Amino acid sequence: MMMVASAVAQTKPKIGELYERLIQPSETNSAAAEIAQIAKNDPAARDFLASKLPSLIIDQLPSDGPQTASPVWLNAVRLSGQLKLVAAIPALKRGLSIPQLFGGFDDKYQGASTATIVAKLGYDIVGRALADIGDPSVPVLTEYLEQTADPTARKRAVWILMNIGSPASQKAMEDHMFIENDPLVRGLIESAVPYGSVAGVVVDPQGNPVAGADVYEIGNRYMGLPLAGRWPPPGASAKTDKRGNFVLNDVVPDNPVWILASKPSDYYADDGTPSMFLPPNPKIPQVEVKPGQTVTGVRVQLRQKVGKLHWYVRDADTKKLVHGVFSYWCREGEPKLYCGGSMSGASDAEALISPDVHISIQMEADDGLHEKWEYRNPKTGSQYYWAKSGKTEVMNVYLRKK
Repeated sequence: MMMVASAVAQTKPKIGELYERLIQPSETNSAAAEIAQIAKNDPAARDFLASKLPSLIIDQLPSDGPQTASPVWLNAVRLSGQLKLVAAIPALKRGLSIPQLFGGFDDKYQGASTATIVAKLGYDIVGRALADIGDPSVPVLTEYLEQTADPTARKRAVWILMNIGSPASQKAMEDHMFIENDPLVRGLIESAVPYGSVAGVVVDPQGNPVAGADVYEIGNRYMGLPLAGRWPPPGASAKTDKRGNFVLNDVVPDNPVWILASKPSDYYADDGTPSMFLPPNPKIPQVEVKPGQTVTGVRVQLRQKVGKLHWYVRDADTKKLVHGVFSYWCREGEPKLYCGGSMSGASDAEALISPDVHISIQMEADDGLHEKWEYRNPKTGSQYYWAKSGKTEVMNVYLRKK
C-alpha cells in the first residue's frame, strides 16, 4: 500500500509541473506532448487533468473564433479528447455554441467517404475532441441536434457522430433522420446510416408468384405502423421479377416496418392507401432489420382483388367538370376522427376500395357556388358505397348551384 501511495505522490508533482508549463504560451506545445505521453497510461494523472482542463477550456474559450484561439486553449481541448476526459464534455459543449468555431461544414456533398469524414474534423478542434471521447459525447450531440435551428450546426454534430462510429452514435443519427427538415443534413445522415435489406416473394391469393408488383415499407419508431402512407417518404421500394422475387434495399434498421405489395393494374390494392379503404386487420408481414443485415424469406400474399371507383364531378346544368373538389370519406362503424379526405382534388379521379368495407362519400367544390353532394345508392337508398372485387364503377356526380 505504501508503494502505491508513493507512486501516486510522485505522479502528482510531475503532472502538476507539466500543467504549470501547459498554461504558459511559450511552453504549452512541448508540455502538451509530454502530458499526452505520461497521462495516457496513468489514471492518477488523468484524474488530475480532469479537474483542471475543463475550467481552463472555459476560461480561455475564444470569442472570435479559432483565429483568436490561444495555443493554451487549443492544447487543453486536444488533450481532453486524446485522454478521453469525460469531465471535459460540458466545457467542450460550450465550444459547440460558438458558430465561428465551425470549420467547413456548410458545403454540398453527395455522401461521405471515410477520408472525407476524418478530414472534416481536421479543422474542428472541439469536434475532434468530442469524437475522441466517444460514446459519452453522444447525449450532448443528440441534444444539440434537436435544439439548434442552424442546419450548418446540425451538420457539424452529424460529422462528429459519424467520427464516433459506434452503435450509440448510429442510433442517434437514425433517430434524428426522421425529424430532420434540411435535405443536406438528412442526406449526410443517410450516407452514414448502414441500412438493411429485405428479400422475399409476392404471391397472389392462390399462392402464385406475381411479377411486376410494387413492394415497399411503411412505419417508423415515431409514428408506429400507420396504414396511411409510406414513411419515411418515399421509403424503400422495389418491383418483383418474373418469379415474384424482390429485394428491398435501404430499409431503416432497428425499426419495425410493414412490408407491403400492390399491383393496381390487376386490382390488387395498395395497402399504403388510407386505412378507410382497407379491410380490418390486414395480414401484412412485419420485419425489423439490423444495420447491414438482410432479412430473407419474407412472403407477401396479396389479398382479394379490390374494386375501383372512378368519378367525374360536374355542374348539374352545364355538365362541365367542376374543378377544386373536396372529397370526404368515412368508413362505416368508425369514429369521424378517422374519416379522411383530400382538399381541392381532381374532378376526374379514382380510388381503390376493398370489397370488405363500406364507405360513405361526400363531395363539394371549393368555389362556394355549389351545394354539397352525398352518396346515396339509387336502388337501396343506402348512404354507403361498396366496391365489387376486380370491377371498376364509373360515377358521375352532379353538383347543383346554391
